[in-house]
Amino acid sequence: IRPIHQLFSLLLLAVQRSFRAISGREVQKKKVVIVGGSFAGLKAHSLLSVNRDLDVTLVNSLDYFEYTPGILRCFVDPDHYPSLHAKIQPNRGRILVGTATSVESSHVEVQRASDGQEESVSFDYCVIAAGASYEGSIKPDLDDVGKEQRQMRFKDANRELRGSQKVVIVGGGLVGVELAAEIATALPSKSIALVDRSQMLCKDLPPFARKYIASRLSTYGVTLQLGIGVASIGDKSVVLQDGTKLSADVVYECRGSPPRSSVVQKLCPDALNKRGAVEVSDTLQVVGKENIFAIGDVMHHTTTDEVKNAYMAEQNADLVAMNIQRMAAGKPLLKYPDALVGRGRTNPNIINVSLGKYDGCLVFNNLVLTGILSAIAKWLIEFTMVRRIRNAPVGYLFWDIAEPSARFISNWILGPSGPLLAHEKAL
Repeated sequence: IRPIHQLFSLLLLAVQRSFRAISGREVQKKKVVIVGGSFAGLKAHSLLSVNRDLDVTLVNSLDYFEYTPGILRCFVDPDHYPSLHAKIQPNRGRILVGTATSVESSHVEVQRASDGQEESVSFDYCVIAAGASYEGSIKPDLDDVGKEQRQMRFKDANRELRGSQKVVIVGGGLVGVELAAEIATALPSKSIALVDRSQMLCKDLPPFARKYIASRLSTYGVTLQLGIGVASIGDKSVVLQDGTKLSADVVYECRGSPPRSSVVQKLCPDALNKRGAVEVSDTLQVVGKENIFAIGDVMHHTTTDEVKNAYMAEQNADLVAMNIQRMAAGKPLLKYPDALVGRGRTNPNIINVSLGKYDGCLVFNNLVLTGILSAIAKWLIEFTMVRRIRNAPVGYLFWDIAEPSARFISNWILGPSGPLLAHEKAL
């Protein structure tokens, strides 16, 4: 479906450009720079680069993509990593591998990875999709220059984990819960403690989902230390605010993920909130900057205050791609998320929490699916998403059907409000 759409789009654009050339009204391309090459940035690049009136450059510190929602399994199974890895190879547009050091009003300063030299990349429109940072190996750093180096990091982490007996995980959100479940199911002899200052795990999920997750972790033998804050974290211990000291052979910090917004700190410090996220308007423009947009984990949209995940990041990219093309054509901009799901509606809330290889908890608005059904859905999403990044037709086909289907189901069948529905299937 996507290749057919792209073919017709290219034919239409070719005809338009031919008429412009004949009439002598050839329009100079508008330049777009996208900073960040994960879910949001790559989706924006794929949508904008098919427009031949735009000159699109993607700036990313590495030349590959990895499927972050599946990365925690690599701590217990490093051989899983290649299935999450994809070289960034777009059909159109430019990829500049390097670190964006600063975004200015009309250009981005980039330190190229190839030679360490600075390059100034000018733009008419800029998209900040820099994502968020995380402790440890969860996100790659500049030393992870390729698949082999990145996989070696997980082999080292796995070696350390297998050589340990006591594990302490700080953070009872999605990341901490998934990591605890991966370790507990793959290495059941480990003593695992999960610590969080909240009284509940994954507090943004529906009550049934939270109860199921806590029950499964308890069944796996994970000790839950909830409702007590953390005073300090060391390499081999965690001290709670009540004075309790938890000794460990390995400690994983899974608390929060600060936005990578330093690239715009100089340009628009007033647009950053207390967390460091970039505040955007309903058109997803950075507050006070008409030609600069922000999407994904790096930004905060006050109107929706959405949860941050890969699905929402790509919805952001859909809207920004439309708005940049409309701005270039002199048309009024669209509002988020109205232009995607209809006025007064919200994007579907889709979260899938892995609880080991064969268990999980899938939330679609107020519908909760657990057990093997969730695990199958997680695998299917992971498989097709990575295939799409690799430009495989099956990936495009699946998501060209799945995204509008999710919006339709959320709008007309399983909306975000109403009674909680739950289906549980035991292993």
